[in-house]
Amino acid sequence: MNFDLKESQQQLLAQIQAALESLVPDKLAELKSDVSGRALKALAADLAGTGYLALGQSRHDLTICQEQVAKLSPSLFMGLEYSSRVFGGLIQTFGTDALKAKLLDDLKAGNIIGAVALTEDTMSLDGNNFTTEAITNGSGMKISGEKGQVINAPVADYIAVAAAASGGVVFCVLPADSPGLGVGPRLDLLGFDGVAVAPVKLANCAVDPDMVIGPLPAAEILGALRAWEDQVLTMAALGVLERAYGAALAYAKAHKSGGKPIIAYQEVGFKLAEMLTYLQSAQLLAYRGAWLADSGDREAAITARSAKVYVCESAEKVASEAMQILGGAGFTRGNAAEESYRDAKYLTVAGTSSEISRMKIADQMLEWY
Repeated sequence: MNFDLKESQQQLLAQIQAALESLVPDKLAELKSDVSGRALKALAADLAGTGYLALGQSRHDLTICQEQVAKLSPSLFMGLEYSSRVFGGLIQTFGTDALKAKLLDDLKAGNIIGAVALTEDTMSLDGNNFTTEAITNGSGMKISGEKGQVINAPVADYIAVAAAASGGVVFCVLPADSPGLGVGPRLDLLGFDGVAVAPVKLANCAVDPDMVIGPLPAAEILGALRAWEDQVLTMAALGVLERAYGAALAYAKAHKSGGKPIIAYQEVGFKLAEMLTYLQSAQLLAYRGAWLADSGDREAAITARSAKVYVCESAEKVASEAMQILGGAGFTRGNAAEESYRDAKYLTVAGTSSEISRMKIADQMLEWY
């Protein structure tokens, strides 16, 4: 594994960093109250010129970009990634030619926002069958059901809704203003304040045949979606981890006790050393997963699961230690340490949870070794 960036990757990194530096803080702050999608679209458009929203990059190139965006704003990162990487990946990989022609260019340009309505009363897909159903109606379909916490639902232009159908699983891609489609109020979350999440209800929504993906075997399409989602959550966790460590380090160097910066005290220095160890290990594992995916190695999947567990759980540990270092200063709203502390918990339970990831890793180990 070569840790040196190619010239093209160095240029890509510089381009992404320049675009992120130009983002106005007020634009990021608007995400916390965005119910129209205007704020997220404006930020997406600012980054579209870098190619960040494009699909089909190498996983290593993508990881370089994702780390920078997640470090700046985990909430912005989640909104963009669930639109471009999860919704966009679904359209590009499984969509009809008509659906691709209709949506992909606008997605890459940041002109539209997408959402995927997947899970229902739990966040797990394992052992939970869909109650949302799609039935054939003439040349198209009609879909009815309810979905739980759908990322981007309040700000999306299109929502891809998973449903049980004859022959497997289908995704019905619906414009947000479709008759019979109702998006609930934006949920008040513990963390990720800038991510718009809401439940979705569908009552006999008519779906044009060109806007239907599938039916496909559940393992094929849901497995792909979970893999994309877990990769997004892993990189979100790396961003949270970096923000928490950066906040703790800056505070420890600036805050004084007994006439010297608190970083000079062994107890604080040791905490920061351990936090940096977690950070560097998380980076290495995330990038190794990207490298294996690009090389087509058979261990890519098990490494990706390992990264999801390690990076997300490390983010939780480092955020907690950052709060300990900041003390009372960290217990007030509006600093990176407390935001990271609230964000981190979601990452271990979302997508494939840490517990289910461990079971899947063990199953694959049993099969291989």
